[in-house]
Amino acid sequence: MITLLIGLVDAFYTYVVRITFRISLLIHDVNEDVVKELTSIPTLLMISCLHNDKMYFYIVGQKHMFVKIAEFINTLIV
Repeated sequence: MITLLIGLVDAFYTYVVRITFRISLLIHDVNEDVVKELTSIPTLLMISCLHNDKMYFYIVGQKHMFVKIAEFINTLIV
């Protein structure tokens, strides 16, 4: 299976830890600075560009990371 993936995929990663929280963000009127800061979150799994200038961010992690990530997101969005 791995040998088949090498020819088809440029890069992949495996997330092998216990996930204890999930954060889904739907943000409208996103500027480049906010996107740049949110992509610095190490456990950010997905970014989707939606219509009407909205973006969807999906973040997972362990419970000891939740408060710091939530505070960081709060400083960006406020």
